[in-house]
Amino acid sequence: MAIEHCIEKKAQAEAAGLPETDPMNPNIMNMSWGVPDDGDPDDPIRVACRAAFEVRIGPVAAAGNSGPAPGSIMLPACDSGVVGVGAVTFMPFDVWEYSGRGPTLEGLIKPDMVFYGVRVLTASSRGDEAYVVKSGTSFSAP
Repeated sequence: MAIEHCIEKKAQAEAAGLPETDPMNPNIMNMSWGVPDDGDPDDPIRVACRAAFEVRIGPVAAAGNSGPAPGSIMLPACDSGVVGVGAVTFMPFDVWEYSGRGPTLEGLIKPDMVFYGVRVLTASSRGDEAYVVKSGTSFSAP
């Protein structure tokens, strides 16, 4: 899992004596993905995020695009040790209708913050266009 890879890189950086500010010493981990939350505190994703937090890597995750229903925030953004990020529109500044929302199954208020994530001009992943306009919380989290 990529989360464990970040933890390994952190251990290697510390063993090499790299300062916290070195680009090879991970301090924040962005996760622009999510899965439905079943509330299991021992879910491998939750366990891995907690392990990252314990070694001073701040987990940040997209809230997911399953809104607007209450409880639609995805895992890992719903975890208490993860900063969950939702999406807002620009002018007017409103929560995007599909942005995942809390409360979580544990009753937490989430997401923790929001950022622009609607009509974002981004590089195309296909060869037919250089740029495309997309929306989603994955654009808000980074």
